[in-house]
Amino acid sequence: MRRALPEIAESLETLETLLSRTKDAKRKRRIHLLVLLRSGEVRSRGSAAKHLAVHRNSVGEWLSAYESGGLDGLLAIGKPGAKPGQKVLSPAVLNALKERLQGEGFEGYKQVRKWLRDEFGLEIPYTTVYGLVRFRLASKLKRARPQHVKKTA
Repeated sequence: MRRALPEIAESLETLETLLSRTKDAKRKRRIHLLVLLRSGEVRSRGSAAKHLAVHRNSVGEWLSAYESGGLDGLLAIGKPGAKPGQKVLSPAVLNALKERLQGEGFEGYKQVRKWLRDEFGLEIPYTTVYGLVRFRLASKLKRARPQHVKKTA
């Protein structure tokens, strides 16, 4: 059974004015969704998603935000960075990790995780460690492979 589309409280003129004044592309797309629904140009989440070139789940999330918080809820877009309550590595831990990467190094990301757990008591997921080492610290764990003794230099 399909969920019914929410009733749009704002008038079409108000939404079109808001759409023309909005500069932020993310918010503009969300307002455009309301304009399409209010004008009757689209009648389902799927057709709205095709029209806006987004995934239908995005349209569903936007409409849920609109139902729960109105226009303000729809236009509330989180800021990038750590979420409230999310742990962030301290500069001291980052510096120690960077020094270890430049010096002794690690054999793999699992060893980095173990080192962070043993040294600092931090349980960090593998993907987070990978992103931290590879992109934030711009480092790689690759090492030169040993050459065969018979191979000439």
